[in-house]
Amino acid sequence: VLDLLTRATGGSILPARENADLRHAFRKVDEALRHEYVVGYQPAALKPDGSFRVVEIRPRIPKLHVHTRRGYYAPLESSARLQGQP
Repeated sequence: VLDLLTRATGGSILPARENADLRHAFRKVDEALRHEYVVGYQPAALKPDGSFRVVEIRPRIPKLHVHTRRGYYAPLESSARLQGQP
């Protein structure tokens, strides 16, 4: 179940059964946060229909790893109007 949740959100599982595992997990989280970037995206022609949109990010350098969600749900027309979009 955790694997399904983490895959959908771009996360990962850091099992910690003992204190040493817990220290290792926190080090991994610390390292990940120090190498995290935020990418913004707005499609040229946003259709506010509530459908799921797949987003794929491919790094130019093959050895880099990208962890991300599979996509996003477009806003519905009523919520797009509330956000000031046409």
